[in-house]
Amino acid sequence: MKAGRVIAVSLALVFSLSGKALSSHNDITRIRCLSCHVKLPFNKIADTFSTRSIEVCQDCHRDEMITFSHPVGMPVGIKLPKDLPLSKEGKLICITCHTFHKSNYLPGYRKKTYLRRSVLGKRFCLNCHERDPLVPVTGEE
Repeated sequence: MKAGRVIAVSLALVFSLSGKALSSHNDITRIRCLSCHVKLPFNKIADTFSTRSIEVCQDCHRDEMITFSHPVGMPVGIKLPKDLPLSKEGKLICITCHTFHKSNYLPGYRKKTYLRRSVLGKRFCLNCHERDPLVPVTGEE
C-alpha cells in the first residue's frame, strides 16, 4: 500500500512540473519514449535508437541543424566508441553525439550542453575524425 502511494505521488510530481522546471527533452507529454528508442531500455534491454529520432530533434532544432550541424541519417563506415551510439539501422543520428535527457555545464562555457563528451569544437570532432573535418582538404598535404 505504501509503495503504491509513493508511486502515485511521484507520478503526480512529474506530471505537475512545468516545461521550465522539467527539461523539454524529458516532457513525456510532448515527446514519447518510442519516438527515439526502439524498445524501452529497462530490465537489461539494450538502449537502441531509431532514425525517427532525427525528426524529433528537427521539430525544435531545425534552424541550428541547417546552420551548423553534422549530417545525420547516413551510414557510418567506421566503428565508433560505445558511448557514441548509432541508430539500430547503423546510421548517424543526433543522439550519436548529443544526449537527450541529461545536460551538463562545461568549464568556461556559459550554457548547458547536451554533448555526450565533455569537450567542445574540433576536440569533440576528433573523437571520430582523424583530422579536423572543418579544414578543407587541398591535396597538398
